[in-house]
Amino acid sequence: MNLNFKLIGISLISLMIAAALPACDRSATNDNAVSKTGVSLDKPADTPASQSTNAVVSPGDSEISNKVKEAIAADASLKTLDITSQVDKGVVQLSGFVDSEVSRNRANELVTGIAGVGRVDNRLVPMKDK
Repeated sequence: MNLNFKLIGISLISLMIAAALPACDRSATNDNAVSKTGVSLDKPADTPASQSTNAVVSPGDSEISNKVKEAIAADASLKTLDITSQVDKGVVQLSGFVDSEVSRNRANELVTGIAGVGRVDNRLVPMKDK
């Protein structure tokens, strides 16, 4: 009876190996991969094959964050104020204290005009207008 279990075990293992072997014979050519998935093996995984080199790519959060900081630092009325920003998926959150509602609105207007900004969550608190 012990011999029967061994034969059954060996038979099952042989069947599993036989079932897996045809998959090993398939070649992973670039043309085959592109036709099945639309993604070229010659490009990085996060770059779709259909994306042309002339396509406009939206800036990432870190690039948007840098542009927001640069814009605030370059604005004479905002650069000395306590403004911090965070960016998540194109949404810019402004927080901190500003001297007036005019400065709050100016920061909002400035950031809204930056490429890649989808929305501004303006949590700036004006101190003088209260």
